[in-house]
Amino acid sequence: KARYRKKSCFKIKYFCRMICIKVDIPKQICKIDDELKAIYHSDDSICIWVFSSREDRNNFMDNTIGMSKSQRSKYYEINYSANL
Repeated sequence: KARYRKKSCFKIKYFCRMICIKVDIPKQICKIDDELKAIYHSDDSICIWVFSSREDRNNFMDNTIGMSKSQRSKYYEINYSANL
């Protein structure tokens, strides 16, 4: 069942599906437990933030809802970068 969200002057249709983009990801990133990574993308980049615990990752996701990439990066630096 499709869900619609109004954005600007057009409708975007969201479906439950997986989108795969083939890329060469460094093995060091692949070795990190998925539950310790938060992934963000924009039209020109993909960011992967790494956490020391699943709880930290989940808190980051909850606390940065609606933030831009730069806001999330700053939040991560202030709250988590020293913990690794």
